[in-house]
Amino acid sequence: MDVPIGRVVPQIVTSERYLSLFLGFLVLAIFVLPALGLEGSDERLYADIMFTLLLVSGVAAGSTNTRTRVILVAVTLVALLVKWGSWLPAGAALNIWREPTTLATVFVMAVAILRRVLAAGRVTTHSVQGAIIVYLLLGLGWANAYHIVENHHPGSFAGQARGSLTINDWAYFSFVTLTTVGYGDVTPVHRVARVLAVGEALTGQLFLAVLLARLVSLEIVARTEGR
Repeated sequence: MDVPIGRVVPQIVTSERYLSLFLGFLVLAIFVLPALGLEGSDERLYADIMFTLLLVSGVAAGSTNTRTRVILVAVTLVALLVKWGSWLPAGAALNIWREPTTLATVFVMAVAILRRVLAAGRVTTHSVQGAIIVYLLLGLGWANAYHIVENHHPGSFAGQARGSLTINDWAYFSFVTLTTVGYGDVTPVHRVARVLAVGEALTGQLFLAVLLARLVSLEIVARTEGR
């Protein structure tokens, strides 16, 4: 059954208000939290707290209709239950599912927000914010993928001068790969890790090219129709 436009529009307007909040939490998680120099359990605890805030704001930002909201809430609840359940004495078995559920949640949120960004209409500030959010979510998603590979194949990455890579290290490697900077201080050596690194580098370039072309075409069409 079709949803009345009068119900959809308020939901979109409401969710747009949370885009800035979601973007703010992403900036804190990617740029501020790693600069604090936290280590060990402290790093993991604050990362989980920040991740929880990210998911809550992400659900609010990506929920433009009832179906999308249900999907986002479902994957978010699973990810949070696994993440916080792993802190319990009997929850050690959940550690192996922390990264996969996080990856799935980040992917679903990125798709939900990307659909809004690429939808027909004028390009607004919220469209640009959504595009930035998706780009940052791509970096976080690939970081979780690298973590999964390392968990299953220890030693998949060379150059860990300080021992095992941490949560912030994975994010660092992911974003320098996404932007094709590649400082070389961490190098993928396992075949799966190399494939993922190449995939992320291509994703970063193709996303920007396709996104720019789509936004420009949307603005041209909107202005033409406006005349």
